[in-house]
Amino acid sequence: MEVSGLEANKPIPLLGLEIISKQDIKEWNGNRVCSCIATDASGECILSLWNDEIDRFEEGDFIVIRNGWCKEYNGIMQVSSGKFGRIELIKRPKKIKDDGRSYKSIEYMRLNWYLRPTISKIRFR
Repeated sequence: MEVSGLEANKPIPLLGLEIISKQDIKEWNGNRVCSCIATDASGECILSLWNDEIDRFEEGDFIVIRNGWCKEYNGIMQVSSGKFGRIELIKRPKKIKDDGRSYKSIEYMRLNWYLRPTISKIRFR
């Protein structure tokens, strides 16, 4: 499945995304939630990370959502793991120290180049 094929209030069997940016963490009903901008080759959507998922994933990570859920808010599709789904880390870009103070990504490849063959392999696990 791709972002362009998402439908509101429908399950997501399998969706591969790259996390572009993470927003601030908010408290909601005793839980922590973080909205992220995520993309694939066909478009962008909002990814909602809950509680421990917030700490597991970073900007630049390639992830796969299995058995997730999609909803629409203000005309924008939002995806999450939902009640029964899960989010798996596929690849985290390698980083090296640059000038001793900051980190810089060694490799950065677009999702459509890297993740396409991976999704077809995952589908048959």
